[in-house]
Amino acid sequence: MATFMVNVDSEKVKTTVTNRASSVDRFITELQPSAPIIGLDIEFNDLNDSTKCKAATLQLCSASRCIIIQLVHMEVVPQSLINSLSAPLFCFVGVGIHKLLSFLRRDYGVELECRNVVDLKLILDLAVYCGSLEVEAKPLSVIRGNWGAGNLNMEQSESAASDKYVIRLRCFHDK
Repeated sequence: MATFMVNVDSEKVKTTVTNRASSVDRFITELQPSAPIIGLDIEFNDLNDSTKCKAATLQLCSASRCIIIQLVHMEVVPQSLINSLSAPLFCFVGVGIHKLLSFLRRDYGVELECRNVVDLKLILDLAVYCGSLEVEAKPLSVIRGNWGAGNLNMEQSESAASDKYVIRLRCFHDK
């Protein structure tokens, strides 16, 4: 497990990369009183080989806190994560979120039922079209990076934390 601060648009985001259920449990416990909106995304372990392409990480971000869960290195998906996804007190947001959840079901055989889900694809497209939001392309080294590695590099960790944080921050808190 590693925890560090990522700077995103002059905000400090506490980011944890982990493959331990206890870290996931602690993160979810911290969310409960104060964070109804949670950004969600996944990254894959091998985009070059479709037979090996599996959701390697699950990123969750709320307020100034993000966790990158290395699912590919866990024996089971933590029950606290499954419970929080179905909890009515949270709203999970992400681009193509229904498809992301289907990948998690496929790859980990867990029946994940999210009660409150908002797909940001249309909102994001509209914001970019109107000029309200600029989206920077990720470097290929990040997109094609080994997300299934035991230790993610700093560029991957910063990218994962900033994506989810910026989408959540700009879509729900600015202006």
